[in-house]
Amino acid sequence: MPRPRSGPAITAAGRLAGNRASGAGDTNGHVRDRPALTGSETRFRVLSHLAPVGIAEVDADGRCTFVNERWSVLTSQTAADCAGRSWLEFVHPDDAARVWRQWELARAAGHELRVDFRLGRAGAEPLWVGAAVAAAPDSPGHPAGYLVAITNISARKRAEGERARLLQAERAAAARMTEQTERLRSLVAAAIPGIMLLDENHNILQVNQALCDLLGIGKPADEIAGNVSDQITGAVRQTFADPEGVIATMRQYRLREERAEGVRIPCADGRVLECDFWPIIVSGRYRGGAWLLWNMSERAESEQEHSRRLQSELASRREAEHARAELAEQNDELRAQNEQKMRFLATVSHELRVPLASIVSYVELLEDEPGLPNVAGEYLDVIQRNAERLMHLVGDLLLLRRLEDGVLPMELTPVSVRDLVADAARSAAPAARRDGRRLDWSVTGGPPLVADRARILQVVDNLVANALKFTEPGGAITIRAEQAGDRWRIAVSDSGIGIPPEEAGRLCQRFFRASNTARSGRPGFGLGLSIVKEIVDMHDGELDVTSTIGAGSTFTITLPAAGPAVADQRPEAGKRGTSAG
Repeated sequence: MPRPRSGPAITAAGRLAGNRASGAGDTNGHVRDRPALTGSETRFRVLSHLAPVGIAEVDADGRCTFVNERWSVLTSQTAADCAGRSWLEFVHPDDAARVWRQWELARAAGHELRVDFRLGRAGAEPLWVGAAVAAAPDSPGHPAGYLVAITNISARKRAEGERARLLQAERAAAARMTEQTERLRSLVAAAIPGIMLLDENHNILQVNQALCDLLGIGKPADEIAGNVSDQITGAVRQTFADPEGVIATMRQYRLREERAEGVRIPCADGRVLECDFWPIIVSGRYRGGAWLLWNMSERAESEQEHSRRLQSELASRREAEHARAELAEQNDELRAQNEQKMRFLATVSHELRVPLASIVSYVELLEDEPGLPNVAGEYLDVIQRNAERLMHLVGDLLLLRRLEDGVLPMELTPVSVRDLVADAARSAAPAARRDGRRLDWSVTGGPPLVADRARILQVVDNLVANALKFTEPGGAITIRAEQAGDRWRIAVSDSGIGIPPEEAGRLCQRFFRASNTARSGRPGFGLGLSIVKEIVDMHDGELDVTSTIGAGSTFTITLPAAGPAVADQRPEAGKRGTSAG
């Protein structure tokens, strides 16, 4: 939450404290730092005492000089607790930044502020209030103070939330209904038998092309919908051998709202159609009907087609069920493997803690030994630093389960990028020299980062360790850090084996290793880049990978630079270093 500005408000708070000490205050116990109340101020106090809204009088910096009883009730704070505090301190932390910005804009423009927010009340549920903030009536132009009025609007907010929920449910129901209607239309249009759907007034809702073909209707199916069913009988009289009898029979079933099955209709061309009528009853009321027609002369072929489709569908279902069973089995196996890996990592991590702790302890004892050569002290520093980094890595392994829940504790402090990169380079230099690889690093000037130094150092260490692992002797690794606008860009490049393009998108998956990595026999668990990605994401950063097979890779992390809350914003001096094998 933004902090109120200091200055005159501190003096006012002091006067308030003095008034409390001397017993000064109004009849309600609300503190005032003026020696006497004028008649208008007395009326204001009486009105504020009777008002059903919370009222606070604040100075130019927003600090309370007077609050009424309703304010105390709404904020769960006594008048003495409110004295000298900014009215913004009562805003819920989730709403504080928004309310502060709106008030700053209103003050700058000389406008009244009206805003809704939640009150953060200690030991009680947050309370929604509507606030109005205006300059005090006796201070136009450059106000010396403001009046803040808050009204409990929790009931309205609950009603608005309920309305939104109901509206969303209504829209979802309408969408489902539309989807079901479209699905029904598609089913009717694609059905093998002829289908005609009627409403309760005998209007045609839909027919499919199969029915038009069976009855010899020359119009497209979509042009028939909307007509009264009796209007199409003239177009089909030539189809039936006894058209009047057929029309009378169909009207009889329709008017009686009775179900009919297997009604055979002789046609003039010798065909025999079989007809079914299904009344549609909703909540006990007739809402229309469905006519279905089949060509009995082609029944054998239709039955064969139906059987083929049925067998195909059954086979597809069996394959789908088999695939689902295999998928479920694979998922169970993957979950078991993942659980086994997690238990293994947890066990290894616990087992590593003890020897690492012993290494750190004995290094500290050696450093305290008198007469220790300087070079030995430097080596011990490197041993201790790397042992501590291993301890951090062990901690990360133990936190993998917490990473599943998106929880990773961080200690955000100003971090020198130059020192960060230098530490990473110093740590990796012995390995680079030992294997004949060149390690260069450079940092341009810029502000510090606001980050968890240990975590970001772990990120850079992991990227440099990967570069060393996949670069052949005689190759080169480069660490470059530069400021880009309001962000820092740290890139680790190597001249190693590269990454297959089709596998680059999976590098940050846990336990995934590139295919050429496995073939080269290089060790690893596939955890480093997943941890890097998690840490970078939790710092609101980005991780980018570019690679060419056989020519090397570049891993670039982009992190926000230090914000205005950091005291030391002095640019760092540029720094460059090299370690050759």
